[in-house]
Amino acid sequence: MKKILFLIFAVLSLILLPGSCKNKKESVLQKNAEKYTRENFKEISSFKTIRLEFADSITMLQAINNQIALLDSFISQSKKEIADSRYAIEDLGKDSRSESGLQLYFEKIKNRSMDISKNNELIDFLKIVRKADNVNDACAYKYDYEIEAKAATLEYINFILLCGKDYNIIQMVKNPDEVDKSPCEIPGYNEKYAEVDKKYNY
Repeated sequence: MKKILFLIFAVLSLILLPGSCKNKKESVLQKNAEKYTRENFKEISSFKTIRLEFADSITMLQAINNQIALLDSFISQSKKEIADSRYAIEDLGKDSRSESGLQLYFEKIKNRSMDISKNNELIDFLKIVRKADNVNDACAYKYDYEIEAKAATLEYINFILLCGKDYNIIQMVKNPDEVDKSPCEIPGYNEKYAEVDKKYNY
């Protein structure tokens, strides 16, 4: 009889513990979300949480790939500005009075070329970090967060919330287009950025 009771207790523990652990984590997250709302959305004077629902997890690999894509877009923009400047130089070159204008475009080409080199170095660094064993581990979580704001009339406001593994708030926005696609702290990236920024400082 004792063995049967022990087995029943063991099975119930396996079922209940993960749920209670999850509830505890979400309780911590809700408190952090409410604190963040009070501190960063001053126009919302009074509110209560209606819904806090897990939406997705973000892996380190996703964060790295999104950062590489962002740097690639900067490179493309720099290349376009260089091409536009060269066309402008050709036009201004026909006018002997445009020496100062020419100098500005030459300076712009030089600066954008350094930007390209800088971003390429950062991409090379990220490609090395991308080979780490733990890149598929989650480094941030996305939640749908809804509150009821109390004013003259009740207003329901939906946020997209990003939090770290410690459930501290990384970002909270209303517009999906504003969500940070690379919210995780990539190992060594800040140090590398400071290094190349100093190297290509102009």
